[in-house]
Amino acid sequence: MAPPRRARAAHPRARTAPAPRPAQDAVAPSPEQAAAARAEAARWAAALTRDPNAVVLDTETTSKAERGRVVEVAVLDITGRELLRTRVNPDVPIEAEAAAVHGITAAQLADAPRFSDVADALTLAVAGRRVICWNAPFDRRVLAGEYARLLGDDEAGEAWAARARWECAMRRHAAWHGTWCPDRAAWTWHKLSAVGAADHTAAGDCRAVVRVLADMARSAEQAGPGPVPHPRPHSPARSARVRLEGTRADVEAVAQALREGRAHVEHLDEPAAGRRGYLAYGRLAAHPEGTPRA
Repeated sequence: MAPPRRARAAHPRARTAPAPRPAQDAVAPSPEQAAAARAEAARWAAALTRDPNAVVLDTETTSKAERGRVVEVAVLDITGRELLRTRVNPDVPIEAEAAAVHGITAAQLADAPRFSDVADALTLAVAGRRVICWNAPFDRRVLAGEYARLLGDDEAGEAWAARARWECAMRRHAAWHGTWCPDRAAWTWHKLSAVGAADHTAAGDCRAVVRVLADMARSAEQAGPGPVPHPRPHSPARSARVRLEGTRADVEAVAQALREGRAHVEHLDEPAAGRRGYLAYGRLAAHPEGTPRA
């Protein structure tokens, strides 16, 4: 597990344009939107804690960058029971910055198994499951890289990773915690050590994630259905294509409600797997005139 990624610095000779500032309409969610985001994250956690197919995974690596090699990996079920915990000899040096986080040294790994020795056990632990991580894109890419080296090409490594459904507890927790980051126009990510008493071992960090999920799930009992978020004004930077289906009268009513700000998203499915963009199908509902949104 690694902390949230920072943007890589540009090469000294490279000239890059400054990053555009987020649009004003994307900066600060309303209290209703924040409450709805928190409630949705809590419901996600509550459903997760009841899913026997869910596991929590964490890695410690030779580098804080995604090129790092695994030095420790653990997988726990959603109740906190260990399915796999092992250190791994990466056969490459451990960068000082990474060692300062997890405290694992090359000497401690001298007699540890190589990744090829634990690859089958790891596959059995995660294949076909919902894999929950704190900063899931990091762990997914690190492990895809390990399997790519083991199996001989990048496509094989990506195919291995695609056998599981990876979900990021850090991003869900950010919405649940509700601290807005104006620079990113998104909820603020938090280090696991700051919110879950993580100890920077793979198994310890998994247990910390289990505790955070339990805290989020408990709040779902009081959250209720949550208020409906107010629609944001349209901007080219935050637009989505919508397809309306129904009778002509129904479509015209919803289209008019969209123009007047009286429509909301009633349901949105998960994004389709394997697509480069976000393509989802859902329902838009229009409020009658004078009907409150929440």
